[in-house]
Formats: sequence, structure tokens, C-alpha cells
Amino acid sequence: MMTERRKPYPLARAVTCDGGSWMTERMADRFLAQFVDGYLIKDIETLVTRAEPAEGESVGACGYPLLMTLFAGIELLGALSSLRKFNDRSGRVYFRSYWERYLYPTRPRKNVGKGVYPLARHGIAHAYLVKGSILVSKRMQDTHLTRTDDEIRIDVSALAEDFLNSYPRWREAHLARHRNRVERRLREMLDDNEKKSKKQRAVLRRLPLTPRAGLPPGPPVV
Repeated sequence: MMTERRKPYPLARAVTCDGGSWMTERMADRFLAQFVDGYLIKDIETLVTRAEPAEGESVGACGYPLLMTLFAGIELLGALSSLRKFNDRSGRVYFRSYWERYLYPTRPRKNVGKGVYPLARHGIAHAYLVKGSILVSKRMQDTHLTRTDDEIRIDVSALAEDFLNSYPRWREAHLARHRNRVERRLREMLDDNEKKSKKQRAVLRRLPLTPRAGLPPGPPVV
């Protein structure tokens, strides 16, 4: 049971593509600075270095949350560098694109992304269970993307390190050479998010209002 009271943190603010400060030059830089260099990477670093089981416990190292955070980052960057217009049904394509081009461009690891996505990503996202015989570990880097006769190993510490090392290469390649494409994909993604949001606003407006007085400030809008 969680009883300890700690400082509250407003964790993230949604961003839309309906005008304002986002509709500016170097939009991609501003988005990446806040949502990738900020929220995504800082969360990964926290999950890697600070998430530990409680004293006397053997579970609670946040392996699955870290894995899902990494999968989301892989899919996001794959979407932003896609040659085709953003499609929210193309997550598998975006995931494989980044996995194979930037994360693990050589075999045999290059080829296993297409299996990892439906078994690990879908399983954890929908039921908090991996599908099939996959063992998720933390700080067992030597076992990452290896197998026994009946089990596939994914080590989240190794995957996090590989992702953090691959991101600067992706950023340099795409912001230096294909900035306009990245910004088109970003605008398409945000526009798609806004359209879906509008469909749900009537339902969400049924929630009670929160008085702003006394609330900690939210994240900045950049």
C-alpha cells in the first residue's frame, strides 16, 4: 500500500497543432527539446537509475514500464522520420523502421524487431503480460537479445543504453538533412491527435473542474 506523501508533479501537457507558439519555424527542435530530450529521455534515465524494488522485495524494478517507454520512443521517432504521411495504424511500420535503421542495423538483432513488437509491446500494453516465452530483465546486459532453447531475453537496461546512443544519430541525420519532412510528420501527428481529442471532449467535460488556486504550475508551453 502506498502511504508516503511526496511532492506533486504535473508530468506532461498535451500539445496540439492549432496555432500559437508551436506553429513557428524550427517546430521540430522545440518539440524534441521538450517531449523527447525532456519527458522521454528523463523518464528513461529515472527508470534505469532510480527504480528499485522495495527493501525485502524481489519485484518492482519497473522493467515493464521502462520497456513500454522505450517502445513508445522508438515508435515516435520512426513516425517522425517516415517518408509517408502519418497514419496512427502504422505503429508496427514506424517501430521496425527505427529499430532496423538506427537501433540495431546489423543482423541478427536487426531482424527480431518485427517479432518483439507484437509479442512484447502488444502484450504489455493491453494486458501487462508479454506474449510467448520472453523474459524481461534489468541490469543483465550480457543476456540482451539472446535466447535459450525455449526463451527470448530482453534486458531493459541494455535496450535503454542502445536507444539513448542511437537517438543523437537519428537527430543529427534528420534535423540536418530532412527537417521539413520531420516537421510535416509532426504536424500530421498533432493534427490527428487534435481531431481525435475533439470527438471525446463532450464526454471529458463531464468531469468536475479543478480549482487552479493552490495547484503546482504545469510544464511550460514552449
